Amino acid sequence: MAQHAGAVILAPNIDGFPEQITDSHNGSLCNPAPGALTAGLRRALALTSSERARLRAAAHRKVLNQRNAAEHLATLLATFWQPRATPVARLLGHPATDARTPRSKAPTSTHHPLEATP
Repeated sequence: MAQHAGAVILAPNIDGFPEQITDSHNGSLCNPAPGALTAGLRRALALTSSERARLRAAAHRKVLNQRNAAEHLATLLATFWQPRATPVARLLGHPATDARTPRSKAPTSTHHPLEATP
């Protein structure tokens, strides 16, 4: 439910919600049974402003700690592009680039007179 400074989460105690929400810590969970949603709403409406603020702050911290896409993406990318202590000269099992036979005997510069030249 949203009140002034943000939402307090009320979700059913099924599917993926219990993995994300700890009841009365960073949100509220209710059983998926008749009348349970009404009881959950009454419980949420009875929260004081300081209790709502505490729930919102805990939910915000959990999202930042576990679901901060920018931080996690940066960590993932850093694992792929870590600087090497020694540069890789060539791929293992492949010849060095200068050991290959050239495919063409054409001269290296073939600018046509009408082409722009550097």
